[in-house]
Amino acid sequence: KYVSEMLTELERHKEELIFEAESYYDSVQKLERDIDELCFNFEEDILRERFVVSMNELQRAEDAKDEVRSAELLTLCQTISVQLAELSKKRQSIEV
Repeated sequence: KYVSEMLTELERHKEELIFEAESYYDSVQKLERDIDELCFNFEEDILRERFVVSMNELQRAEDAKDEVRSAELLTLCQTISVQLAELSKKRQSIEV
């Protein structure tokens, strides 16, 4: 509901927001760079949140001596770590 209300409010101010964005971003390159950075931050936040949740689940599985689940979660945590490292490399290659 909140998102719907927010989108409705943004729609009312669409032209004003477009004008402000065009005024602020004097070049398409700056806009694209900022959008890329926003996307990287968003993806990184999602991955970090998944990592924390998975680590908490891993701890519970280890406490419960559930070796199968622990192994699955350990693999998931490792996969997320690799994704975070790849994202970091990708970000650095774009910043250069």
